[in-house]
Amino acid sequence: MQGSYELVEDEDSRLAAVSLAVQIVNKSGKEVAGLKLPPRGIFGDAAETTIFGLSVELPPSGSDKQRDEKIREVSEKKKPPITCDKGGTVVRAAAGSLFGLEVLVKKDGKYVPQSAEDAKGLAYVKSGATRSTRCASSTMPTTTWPSRSPSTG
Repeated sequence: MQGSYELVEDEDSRLAAVSLAVQIVNKSGKEVAGLKLPPRGIFGDAAETTIFGLSVELPPSGSDKQRDEKIREVSEKKKPPITCDKGGTVVRAAAGSLFGLEVLVKKDGKYVPQSAEDAKGLAYVKSGATRSTRCASSTMPTTTWPSRSPSTG
């Protein structure tokens, strides 16, 4: 089986959708005769952002059209530059975003926030032996997930 996907515009809704084209092929990569599958549409902003790995802040109360515009804008840029808070430890999808992530590394018995670096448009944090991830929110209390060692993920 071989496949490809691309972001397209749905003819009916005029919103973005993922077009998934699949071919049934044999071991040498030639299409098996008689098994034609038409392209399938995959709809919804969650599917679109997940399939393309997009970091985008969608307006929570925005209309489908507003959310669609943000997805298209980010997908055309491919990888947005990382956005960090002052101090460079909280990474957000966009400046002013309500939510962000922060990686903490255990040093001398305390968890210390680590600065993120821009590695080709992706946030990269050098971690230590024991680390924890914190969800940072400008509107809710901070949540810290349990620490993990590199051997357990």
